[in-house]
Amino acid sequence: MTHVEALDLDRLPEHLIVLGGGYVALELSQALRRFGSRVAVIQTASQFADLEDPDVGAALLDLFRDEGIDVLLGSHVRQVDGRSGRRVTVEVESGKEKHVLGGTDILVAFGRTPNTDALDLEKAGVQTDENGYIRVNEGLLTTCENVWAMGDCAGGSKLTHVSVNDFLIVKANLTGASRTRTARLVPFCMFTDPDRSRTSHNRRYRQGNRPRPDRRADMDRRDEVHRVRGNGYPLNSYHPAQQPVYCWFTLLCSISAPAMSCHWKQL
Repeated sequence: MTHVEALDLDRLPEHLIVLGGGYVALELSQALRRFGSRVAVIQTASQFADLEDPDVGAALLDLFRDEGIDVLLGSHVRQVDGRSGRRVTVEVESGKEKHVLGGTDILVAFGRTPNTDALDLEKAGVQTDENGYIRVNEGLLTTCENVWAMGDCAGGSKLTHVSVNDFLIVKANLTGASRTRTARLVPFCMFTDPDRSRTSHNRRYRQGNRPRPDRRADMDRRDEVHRVRGNGYPLNSYHPAQQPVYCWFTLLCSISAPAMSCHWKQL
């Protein structure tokens, strides 16, 4: 199952095996563990949340192990047998070691791939990159004149507020403006407990690892992983040494509510 089916479950998995170690995998792993499931997480990278700095990944690893979650890092899935919801076995290779994990359910959280191959974009002169994302310039204009792309298909961060800002850029450019996504500050939040957030760059990005097209501004590190045992601050606290950051508030409204736009607000 994916996160979609996981959120629709009307039962508690007895033993959940999670493939992946990104935001979605970590959030659902911890939540289901706290509901009472046995949980094992298999991550291909050498740390949790591998887009984040190593100290963040290490803190998350300690937290998960403290909560009784089994973790395999630097591991590759070689074979999966069975049916999720009944009985599954996963054969994993970690370096020279091989493991076979058994569980009742499996959650695949390795990420998503674009489905643009079904759109026949080449007939309109719209090009995609080697991963299937639509090629756009910094103003989100595609390789076809007067055709723009926004949101996940344009290859940026897969976040709702990024898609909203893409829309605002395209809307402005359709009326003659010249807005781009260059140097915009993108806030990120991981809804684990303790939760974790940052705005724009971290140290890993500045050292040249895992660049993303919409993270261009050079910012100082403005985040902390808060653990009540580690630094004495309550869970979900605001660190007193933290500098002011700009957060993007996306207002989600019902169909009957008036349209609302994103705005910047200084904390």
